[in-house]
Amino acid sequence: MFRKIALTMLTIISLANSALVGMTIEMTAPQIGCDRIEPGMPISPVIFSIAMDNNDLMRSQIVLPLKIYSPDGSITQVHHIDRGWLGTTHSINLLNGFEPGGFWDLTNQINEFSWDGNLPDTLCFTGAGSAGWPSGLGAKSYIQFALAIDIEPGGEGYICVDTASPGAPYNWLFEDPAPTFSTDMPRCWHVTVPTCCGINFWNCPAQFGVTYGKALNYGISAGSIYGDPVYYEILNGPGSINRWTGSYNFTPSCDDYGKTFDVSVGAGDVCVGDIGATCDFQIYVVPSTYPCEGCGDAKQDNALNILDISFLINFLYKSGPAPASYYRVDVDNSGAVNILDVSRLINFIYRNGEYLRCGSIGGAFPHTQGSWWQYERYDSLQMKYDTIMITAIDSNHINYNLNNESYTYTVETLGDTINLGYDATPPAEKYIFPLISGKSWQYDDGYFGKIYNVVAHDGITTPAGDFPNAYIITSQWGCGDECAGNGKEWFAPGTGKIVNIRQEYDLMDGWYTNEFWTLIAYHLAP
Repeated sequence: MFRKIALTMLTIISLANSALVGMTIEMTAPQIGCDRIEPGMPISPVIFSIAMDNNDLMRSQIVLPLKIYSPDGSITQVHHIDRGWLGTTHSINLLNGFEPGGFWDLTNQINEFSWDGNLPDTLCFTGAGSAGWPSGLGAKSYIQFALAIDIEPGGEGYICVDTASPGAPYNWLFEDPAPTFSTDMPRCWHVTVPTCCGINFWNCPAQFGVTYGKALNYGISAGSIYGDPVYYEILNGPGSINRWTGSYNFTPSCDDYGKTFDVSVGAGDVCVGDIGATCDFQIYVVPSTYPCEGCGDAKQDNALNILDISFLINFLYKSGPAPASYYRVDVDNSGAVNILDVSRLINFIYRNGEYLRCGSIGGAFPHTQGSWWQYERYDSLQMKYDTIMITAIDSNHINYNLNNESYTYTVETLGDTINLGYDATPPAEKYIFPLISGKSWQYDDGYFGKIYNVVAHDGITTPAGDFPNAYIITSQWGCGDECAGNGKEWFAPGTGKIVNIRQEYDLMDGWYTNEFWTLIAYHLAP
């Protein structure tokens, strides 16, 4: 049972720029391999084209016969596909001025010789014109015919295109100078219909286990069944690959701890241009005791062991030296440093516990656009309740709404510090993360000054939920001879202010306030 296979061929005929050089004729065809045609591929449309570039010479007559044949008889049958065009098989097309009424107003005809699909088949176009074929039009397709080949799956053969001499007056004719060919004639191609794919991977892995801190290097190897050059590219997943050697490289980052990546590498035949096969594998990033960007390395000696645990315990509970980077010891990414970090460090090093995820200021003080916090406020002097709504307008602004009065703070991030600027009450605020019991800092703009102290790590519960990781922060402030105040708040890193008690005195007019804020609802936007 023969299989009808589509074949697309392209014949380019170009004219040199010098009047001393005749037509330069080059025969080409779309290929799946170097000098090979694979009709087994879904090629469509099935068009054989003759493209010519007349450049700076005008032609008044042309006889162009081309023969299609198989030199060894390995291909005996082709089919001329009916496209509703010209000729006996309605498979021939004339265009771009070669059609009737175009350049060749004196003679314009198509002559077919054994145009029945039994090779060899010959097509001859004859043209003559009073004005002729003008120069300077550039390369265009002027003659087309639709062709398909019958060949068995797994079969192969040769097909050639050559000049023809079907007999006077249809022998090859151009006006002087005579044409020359850029490649040897006849121009032949190996036609093959493989029973499998054209690209094979020789060493495609199933999975890699990669340890953070170490690079994965692996040479992926593929080949064309025809021996053509092969190129590689990553279709999906991380890493990089050398396009020509197949050398794959991937170095996991700190954020890749414990993740599994699906990787797809494609290989293609250079002569075809398309990806012919893929190699699919997985990469699992294995946790290790190598410090993830220094995470957990309290001593900063590029190691992770019992010495880091001892260092952190001494700092937290025995007045030992502070770590050079607080965030390197915030191993649970909570925005705080406490016994929970000690526990996680011990579990990770000795009990195959959870991965170390060092914190950052972005997680400690949430202010993503769309987040909001609702507080019930009690004024003990006036003995009344009202509601305060705080909303993150964008990543740089937070709005306070108090009894329909609105205040907007600018959120400024400077390293480990968050500053909230203001133009009116309530006063400016400042936080330095991670929070650690005993830590203190101050704010001073020359007029308004405020001192903060982290006095304890103490969980708290409100109508909004339980917050076991809250810290108590006390503060005292003043503005010269005009005002003074003090405050106490429970702040939960990653959530925000939970409870706020504040007293403020107006030293000029003699009034003061006493407020108690409680978080009753909140939403943290992703």
